[in-house]
Amino acid sequence: MTDKPVFEGYKWSGMSSETEESPYGQWVQGLLNRINWDALCQYASKLHNDEDCTISPDFTMGGRHMVRRINFRDGTRWIARVRITTPINGDEGRHLLQREVDCMELVKERTSVPVPTVFGYVVSAINDVGAPFMLMECLSGNVGIDLHGVELPAQYKASFHREMARCQTEISSITFPKIGAVVKLQDGTYDVGPLPELGGPFLTATEYFEAWARKARFVETMDRVKQIWGEGHEEIIAQIANFPPRVGELAFRISDRNHGPFPLFHVDFGHNNIVVDDNYNVLGVIDWEHACSVPWETIYFPWTLSVVPAPMTPGNYDEDGVPKDPNTRTIIDDQKRYINAVQEMERYTGLSPLLSTVFADQASQDLAYAMKLYTEDGICGQYTNVLDVHGKRWLGRKQHQE
Repeated sequence: MTDKPVFEGYKWSGMSSETEESPYGQWVQGLLNRINWDALCQYASKLHNDEDCTISPDFTMGGRHMVRRINFRDGTRWIARVRITTPINGDEGRHLLQREVDCMELVKERTSVPVPTVFGYVVSAINDVGAPFMLMECLSGNVGIDLHGVELPAQYKASFHREMARCQTEISSITFPKIGAVVKLQDGTYDVGPLPELGGPFLTATEYFEAWARKARFVETMDRVKQIWGEGHEEIIAQIANFPPRVGELAFRISDRNHGPFPLFHVDFGHNNIVVDDNYNVLGVIDWEHACSVPWETIYFPWTLSVVPAPMTPGNYDEDGVPKDPNTRTIIDDQKRYINAVQEMERYTGLSPLLSTVFADQASQDLAYAMKLYTEDGICGQYTNVLDVHGKRWLGRKQHQE
């Protein structure tokens, strides 16, 4: 990586002509028309010495957010990140936005991980703008995926992975005595509150896994599973149905660190949420709304370094356990180098090798990513096979004494 950032402009494409005509494009256009951008400018102006400002015409979409630039007359640029809300998720969005701001402030205070500065925000959808929003520092870069797609250019991969390892190691160095969402208290200290859908906070990893087993829902419909899997779908549906209760049965045996402390985890960490310059120098980590303290055994590799667990798709591996797909083989090699980078960072900072140990533990990685795929992605696969393959490892442990 170079010392001097290189930046040739934002890669915000907005919508193609084809997308504009699609139902999604019409929905986005409706959102653009619904938001009171003049009111947003007025709010920003008051926070910036009443400096006049305008909204750039281009935009980008990220998850449940529309992102646009605010340009002040003095040359300053901010980012406006407007949350997409509906009557169903409005209350959830309010809590997520507050938690995101709290978490960003925590990471800025406790680590050297670059996080954009937040200048102002409104968590309620009932405001002059028409939606919850956040105004934050505009970095001179793009999220990595907008530069060259999913694949990292070969000349930047090693150095970028080292930077990711540094950031993730520092993030996990922030620990809590409980599992849950980060909450900033009135006195400026931080605590842990309930997690969306799961509840809590949880005092032990066992409590967390038990709650997950009770409340986890597969995000894809069974009709869609039948359509995707075709012949043999009955077995896959059975495995999907049985996975949470099977996790519940093992809940008291899974964690080596049942009573914590529990690390902070950015659940969508990867170059899809890392702003970089054109040479992949890291400028900022974004999208902290779902970050929380978790059991160590639920931390998984960054997005582009993650693969569907082998037990879920045994047909994709040969009899020696080697992936048949060359891209998967490359990712697994990259995982090994990433673990080495994390170990180097742990030694450099004097941290215990907890994060690198979790990454090197295949059973933990398979379970963690299977749980993520189950509730967030709806990937079809042999979920209970993960527990069968690694079952002896967990069944050999004694029950935790609470």
